[in-house]
Parts: sequence; structure tokens; C-alpha cells
Amino acid sequence: ATDVQLKLAKLPEGTSEIKTPELQKLINAKSPLFLVDSRPAIRYDQSHLPEAHSIPVPLLEKKQAEVLPKDKDMPIVFYCGGST
Repeated sequence: ATDVQLKLAKLPEGTSEIKTPELQKLINAKSPLFLVDSRPAIRYDQSHLPEAHSIPVPLLEKKQAEVLPKDKDMPIVFYCGGST
């Protein structure tokens, strides 16, 4: 390769991005949220944030809403191993 460029995924409409400090504040405040580690299970098994649910992207694509909370008012925070 002679040129490498960072390509970030587009967020779906109605969602927003938060940065690590904001997530830390939510966790410290024990704010109700559903935390999703979307990395492969082997990475989740190595380490993950407390209370995070392991839902790798292929599982989310296959099961969709089945693996998400029934409470539609619960904020959902996804994290992965990427640069965002």
C-alpha cells in the first residue's frame, strides 16, 4: 500500500457518538445503560468493561433486537477495539 486512510463507519440516524470521558461519567454515576462490547468473544474474554454484554457484530446482525434490552428507553452504548 502506498496510501492508508482512516475510514470511520457512519452512525445510523438517531444515534450519537460519545467519547471515553463521557462514558466514564455515566459508569461512575451508575446511570442506567446497556453496555455492549461488540468485539469478538475471544477479545471480550481477555478483558472488558464491568457490566458489559458480549454481543459481537455477527451475532447482532443475526439476532438483531433479540439480543438488545426489551426496555426501549434504556440507552445502549456500543464499544469496540477501533479508533472511535
